[in-house]
Amino acid sequence: MTEVAEDAAIRSSVAAGLRMIDADFEARFRLAQDKGELKRDADPAALAILASATMHTIAIRARAGARRPELREMARKAVDVICGCRR
Repeated sequence: MTEVAEDAAIRSSVAAGLRMIDADFEARFRLAQDKGELKRDADPAALAILASATMHTIAIRARAGARRPELREMARKAVDVICGCRR
Protein backbone atom coordinates (compact mmCIF):
# COMPACT_ATOMS: atom_id res chain seq x y z
CA MET A 1 0.00 0.00 0.00
CA THR A 2 2.87 2.39 0.58
CA GLU A 3 3.78 2.20 -3.10
CA VAL A 4 0.31 3.38 -4.15
CA ALA A 5 1.24 7.01 -3.56
CA GLU A 6 4.36 6.77 -5.70
CA ASP A 7 3.50 4.36 -8.51
CA ALA A 8 0.63 5.04 -10.92
CA ALA A 9 0.45 1.43 -12.13
CA ILE A 10 0.16 0.09 -8.59
CA ARG A 11 -2.36 2.81 -7.72
CA SER A 12 -4.46 1.84 -10.74
CA SER A 13 -4.30 -1.86 -9.87
CA VAL A 14 -5.26 -1.28 -6.24
CA ALA A 15 -8.12 1.04 -7.23
CA ALA A 16 -9.44 -1.57 -9.67
CA GLY A 17 -9.26 -4.26 -6.99
CA LEU A 18 -11.14 -2.08 -4.51
CA ARG A 19 -13.84 -1.34 -7.08
CA MET A 20 -14.19 -5.06 -7.75
CA ILE A 21 -14.54 -5.89 -4.04
CA ASP A 22 -17.14 -3.13 -3.62
CA ALA A 23 -19.04 -4.35 -6.69
CA ASP A 24 -19.05 -7.94 -5.42
CA PHE A 25 -20.35 -6.88 -2.01
CA GLU A 26 -22.98 -4.66 -3.64
CA ALA A 27 -24.17 -7.50 -5.89
CA ARG A 28 -24.51 -9.79 -2.87
CA PHE A 29 -26.42 -7.15 -0.91
CA ARG A 30 -28.78 -6.62 -3.86
CA LEU A 31 -29.38 -10.38 -4.01
CA ALA A 32 -30.07 -10.43 -0.26
CA GLN A 33 -32.49 -7.55 -0.73
CA ASP A 34 -34.29 -9.41 -3.54
CA LYS A 35 -34.57 -12.50 -1.31
CA GLY A 36 -35.97 -10.46 1.58
CA GLU A 37 -32.87 -11.01 3.72
CA LEU A 38 -32.09 -7.29 3.76
CA LYS A 39 -34.45 -4.39 4.28
CA ARG A 40 -36.02 -2.96 1.12
CA ASP A 41 -34.86 0.56 1.98
CA ALA A 42 -31.24 -0.52 2.51
CA ASP A 43 -28.63 1.04 0.24
CA PRO A 44 -26.57 -1.84 -1.22
CA ALA A 45 -23.86 0.50 -2.56
CA ALA A 46 -23.37 2.18 0.82
CA LEU A 47 -23.41 -1.17 2.63
CA ALA A 48 -20.82 -2.50 0.18
CA ILE A 49 -18.44 0.33 1.00
CA LEU A 50 -19.01 -0.22 4.72
CA ALA A 51 -18.38 -3.97 4.39
CA SER A 52 -15.24 -3.40 2.34
CA ALA A 53 -13.93 -0.79 4.79
CA THR A 54 -14.60 -3.15 7.69
CA MET A 55 -12.75 -5.98 5.95
CA HIS A 56 -9.70 -3.76 5.38
CA THR A 57 -9.79 -2.42 8.94
CA ILE A 58 -9.87 -5.94 10.35
CA ALA A 59 -6.89 -6.90 8.18
CA ILE A 60 -4.90 -3.89 9.36
CA ARG A 61 -5.75 -4.51 13.01
CA ALA A 62 -4.78 -8.17 12.65
CA ARG A 63 -1.38 -7.16 11.30
CA ALA A 64 -1.04 -4.72 14.21
CA GLY A 65 -1.50 -7.57 16.69
CA ALA A 66 -5.20 -7.50 17.56
CA ARG A 67 -6.40 -10.78 19.01
CA ARG A 68 -8.77 -13.05 17.14
CA PRO A 69 -11.67 -12.64 19.63
CA GLU A 70 -11.46 -8.84 19.26
CA LEU A 71 -11.47 -9.14 15.47
CA ARG A 72 -14.41 -11.55 15.53
CA GLU A 73 -16.37 -9.19 17.76
CA MET A 74 -15.64 -6.31 15.39
CA ALA A 75 -16.84 -8.41 12.44
CA ARG A 76 -19.99 -9.45 14.33
CA LYS A 77 -20.85 -5.85 15.16
CA ALA A 78 -20.27 -4.80 11.55
CA VAL A 79 -22.58 -7.56 10.30
CA ASP A 80 -25.23 -6.44 12.80
CA VAL A 81 -25.02 -2.87 11.52
CA ILE A 82 -24.92 -3.86 7.86
CA CYS A 83 -27.85 -6.27 8.17
CA GLY A 84 -29.86 -3.98 10.42
CA CYS A 85 -29.85 -6.47 13.31
CA ARG A 86 -30.31 -5.55 16.94
CA ARG A 87 -28.93 -7.93 19.55
